[in-house]
Amino acid sequence: MSAAILTSCGNKVDSIKVEELSDACGIMNAMGIVADEMTDFKNKYKDMSEKPSDDVMAEAKSLETKMKDLGKRAEELDLKPKDLEACDGAEKIMTTIKDLNLRF
Repeated sequence: MSAAILTSCGNKVDSIKVEELSDACGIMNAMGIVADEMTDFKNKYKDMSEKPSDDVMAEAKSLETKMKDLGKRAEELDLKPKDLEACDGAEKIMTTIKDLNLRF
């Protein structure tokens, strides 16, 4: 079920329906999508010499909020770190999240 939620057309992050995720691996995969988008976003704007526009700031906030919502969903489902770490690709996703200095 989770995979279908994550693959619809358009912005992948916007297509994630956090409240419909029901297992650790669905949440971990969604975190991977958000983390990848955050990395792309960070790389795109890292060399900006002027203040980011309101649209850029809103996009950054939206990504942060989505990641926090995923963390809250994991808590609602009473998932433990070991549950998330058992998923395919979890190590890479967690490394990306760590590289972004995210806490959720």
